[in-house]
Amino acid sequence: MVNYKTKFSFCSFIILLNLILRSCGAPFSSIRVVYIIDALVSSSKPLTIHCQSKDDDLGYKNLHLGEEYHFRFNEKFFGGTLFFCHFWWNDKNIIFDVYNDDIATFCGDLSPLSGFDYECFWKVQEDGFYFAPHRNPPSEYEKKHDCNGWITNNVEVHIINALPPNSKPLALHCKSGDDDLGNKTISTHDEFDIYFNEKLFGGTLFFCHFWWNSKNIVFDVYNNHVSKSCGVKDIITDECYWRVQEDGFYFNGHRDPIYRYVKKYDCSFGITSRFNVYITNNLPNDTNPLILHCKSGDDDLGQRVLHKNEEFSFSFRRKIIIGSTLYFCHFWWEQKDKSIDVFNNHIAEKDCGRVNPDLMECYWKVQEDGFYFGAHRYPPPEYWKKESW
Repeated sequence: MVNYKTKFSFCSFIILLNLILRSCGAPFSSIRVVYIIDALVSSSKPLTIHCQSKDDDLGYKNLHLGEEYHFRFNEKFFGGTLFFCHFWWNDKNIIFDVYNDDIATFCGDLSPLSGFDYECFWKVQEDGFYFAPHRNPPSEYEKKHDCNGWITNNVEVHIINALPPNSKPLALHCKSGDDDLGNKTISTHDEFDIYFNEKLFGGTLFFCHFWWNSKNIVFDVYNNHVSKSCGVKDIITDECYWRVQEDGFYFNGHRDPIYRYVKKYDCSFGITSRFNVYITNNLPNDTNPLILHCKSGDDDLGQRVLHKNEEFSFSFRRKIIIGSTLYFCHFWWEQKDKSIDVFNNHIAEKDCGRVNPDLMECYWKVQEDGFYFGAHRYPPPEYWKKESW
């Protein structure tokens, strides 16, 4: 038996939700229009296209010079709509997505007042496929595909084992969202290479899990950010190099030794050094206590009150990504206040002192005229002034 009350309540909810979304400027589903324009030479054969989505087969179409074909659809409420087309012209053919979530972000407003309806233009020329977000005003079309295949660059990612000779081999397992490259083992001076084509609108990501001795780490060896540092091998190929050493992972955009490798990930494969930071009240006697409040991006260490010669300390392991750990403190004393970084990449690399292979320490002494730094407690270091009040 149908529960009409429940059915009516559900329908009422859907209608109400639609009205609320529209009142906020967001439709229950928005309109998308994709245009395909034949801009091929006049003496050529017609352009044949066949477009489909998972739900709709739009059939075969023939276009002559200057003609266009367009289709209209409602975008799914949470996105995810995809249309692809197969193109044939002379002896060439290619299949690619003419609309997906990535392409949607580049489409233009269908009308200035709509705010949520969009149009996307593809122009087919003899040398390839061009994209623009608008017809009017005329947009500058950008080449996205070559007639013979993808125009996106080839990418090479090279991973080189530069660990000590006669040590255990480096084990790694690399993946992308689409490809599992399997478990690999490379000996010292050997390398493992990954070859692929960048996605049309970017977004390709490969990550690798590395094991060596008892250590392991996982990180992205290629993503949009890494791609900006890769080098140009030739007109259609980019190259990226990772060199695995005992103290960490180094990156270079080229194989040529004239280019310098830059350390990207810290030593010990993710087991980074521990740091102890000490802050001591060395202000004059018979004055107000020192108040401080220290934080990092992840941790709030709370407000502290230090009397003469008292000390506050905290301990942590540095993040794997070099330079990403930062602690700052706000200090109050008498009528003065000051915020400074008590730990950052520069302080870690240049100022802190090593106690043993796993421990570094950094000392701050707060005095009447400012903030002094020392690398060790024992032997007593020479403190130097780093900040004034």
